[in-house]
Amino acid sequence: MRRYNERLILSAVRRMNGASKAELARMTGLSPQAVVRIVDELAEVGLLFQAGRRTGGMGQPATIYRINGKRGYTVGVGVEVGRGDTTIVLLDFDGERKAVGRHAGSFPSIDTVLGHIDAFIDEHLASTDLLSAEAFMGIGIAKPWFWMLWTLYNSTHPAGGTNDLEGPRRAAG
Repeated sequence: MRRYNERLILSAVRRMNGASKAELARMTGLSPQAVVRIVDELAEVGLLFQAGRRTGGMGQPATIYRINGKRGYTVGVGVEVGRGDTTIVLLDFDGERKAVGRHAGSFPSIDTVLGHIDAFIDEHLASTDLLSAEAFMGIGIAKPWFWMLWTLYNSTHPAGGTNDLEGPRRAAG
């Protein structure tokens, strides 16, 4: 539950482009005490930072927290598999695009796509200061729901690789 609440806070701060602890409590439905604890922990590990103070209301000025985009990177939201190409995007934690890779190829298999992702990550781990193993937070893949059916309905699909993403799930269950 803790990880969920942390993601909830980070998502709210991102959507609001900065927020106070009181605003986060109202927006997320979490108790003010829980928000204080979570925001303080996220700031301590560097995922959030104090971006300033908001004045104008009653009481003390509210401290505004923002996402620290330099704290981490993801490969995702941009690993998009289409019929004619694969697009891979490196985003910083703030959602800013840092690098893009495109690979043309009709009806790519899962093996082909994973190979492109591996090469992209290796390239950016080796050649730039953008991506370090400590700051790398994960990969997300958007794929068509009919990916496995490409070989059935398209006689021009290249042989080789596997498109069977359902196989491990069938074997497990």
